[in-house]
Amino acid sequence: MSGIAPASLELGEAWRSPGTSYVSCLEPSPDNSLVVVTCADEPASILSIEGKRLISLGEGTIGAPSVSWHPDGSRFGVACPDGSAQVWRADGSLLYELDAGGTWTERIAYSPSGSLLATANGRNVRLWEGERLVRDFKAHESTVTDIGWKPARAGGRSETIASICYGGLRMWQEQYEGPTRTFEWKGSSLVLGWSPNGQYIATGDQDSSVHFWIVKNGVDLQMCGYATKVKELAWDDTSRYLATGGGSIVTVWDCSGKGPEGTRPVELEMHEDKVNALEFSPSSSLLASGGEDGMVCVWSLDQADRPVATGHSSSAICAVRWVDESRGVLVGTASGDIVMFAL
Repeated sequence: MSGIAPASLELGEAWRSPGTSYVSCLEPSPDNSLVVVTCADEPASILSIEGKRLISLGEGTIGAPSVSWHPDGSRFGVACPDGSAQVWRADGSLLYELDAGGTWTERIAYSPSGSLLATANGRNVRLWEGERLVRDFKAHESTVTDIGWKPARAGGRSETIASICYGGLRMWQEQYEGPTRTFEWKGSSLVLGWSPNGQYIATGDQDSSVHFWIVKNGVDLQMCGYATKVKELAWDDTSRYLATGGGSIVTVWDCSGKGPEGTRPVELEMHEDKVNALEFSPSSSLLASGGEDGMVCVWSLDQADRPVATGHSSSAICAVRWVDESRGVLVGTASGDIVMFAL
């Protein structure tokens, strides 16, 4: 690219909802009318998309690390630190509570069809149909750190869920007691992300690397050299680009052709401290990043030398979600504030 890049635009605040506790999770509803917010030291709450706090959920949701909306938007699941999983109606009333099998529920996820709810707790992954336990998958060598359903657009006759722990990656289906596939790796993975087309799974790892699994044949590639362990992954809608954190630089890999191993990634440099959150916009034309430095950046991969827009918060940004490109970027901060930055 030649010439001097234009100066970044400043993101304005559409609204700010003050809080007092580190924001762990932001999860907009499927129709983008509501947002569930979980925090480290206070109960989860439901906000309107205009920033009004509608209702505070029960004390069992304090410190909840994971939220998942049912695809129809009628209810959502919360992974609770007491070892349970709670399912709430969109109006903020508790529907039912599930025993996830241990003392800390790490993840919760509705399947693409909404017929199953998965919970990860300790070494167990459980599948639920409403309040009925339909499977309890226990064949994990250590604590399950993340789970993820194969995207609906990837097709297939059965819904498949992947889980990661020290020792590798496993795939499961409701009709089988054991894993349908096992990808072994003697290392600790922290987070996983399916590509939207279902052809790849990326994992961010404890040893400052990213694994890139080719689902068809189980071959794994590895990208090393990150400054920190990698807990930030984001796929674009086309499944071509994988954005990763693992330091102050956002690294974007081109996963077309034979995959990213051995290629030179695009490096997006603006943050002065560690990147904590990444998400591509629904159209995949823009990438949002939020950092420990309190900065949110909006990037276009066509202009990689500087962000197209930036915004600033007085405390670290720990969660970033696109509502839609017409509204902007929703962020949660370490001080507990929820902010909508408008493009």
